[in-house]
Amino acid sequence: MASYKIQAVLDGHYLREVYHGNSGPVIVIRDGSKPSTFSIFQDDANSYSIDATMNSGSGTLVYWHASIQRWHLTFRPTHNAFTIQEINSDAAWTTPALGADPQMLVRGLPNVPEQDLPTNVLFRLVPA
Repeated sequence: MASYKIQAVLDGHYLREVYHGNSGPVIVIRDGSKPSTFSIFQDDANSYSIDATMNSGSGTLVYWHASIQRWHLTFRPTHNAFTIQEINSDAAWTTPALGADPQMLVRGLPNVPEQDLPTNVLFRLVPA
């Protein structure tokens, strides 16, 4: 296990877990608050668990203490960053557009060559 802050390549902001009323804890970006620290556990050679992060099922990333979802982190050397993708799925962490709701999204990873990946699906892991 290691602890990291997760930084979006799109705009350099860090992810943060915040409580949003009835929806419970969610993962947001660009809310002006201190970055959260995420614990990353290696499950096997190709998969990791990141703290209590979960795909909500409605396309948003939530912080769910009751369960941990496994993710595939792929280092993208062209960008010196990672993509974070659901195991056995094309769904990947995605930074929302500037000016949009700050809640992190889970969307399909574009099927393009690595050098053409959009910056909104790329993240850096910064030791905490």
